[in-house]
Amino acid sequence: MTFRARRTLVDEARVGRRVSFRVVVRDGAGEIVDFAPAADR
Repeated sequence: MTFRARRTLVDEARVGRRVSFRVVVRDGAGEIVDFAPAADR
């Protein structure tokens, strides 16, 4: 299974020093799973 993880940086100014990023994982099936940092929740 090969999946590509893409990280998108959110506005640092908005978050502050803490940098939050969203990881989008796309697997062979084509399903997209979105992971969010615990701090961002």
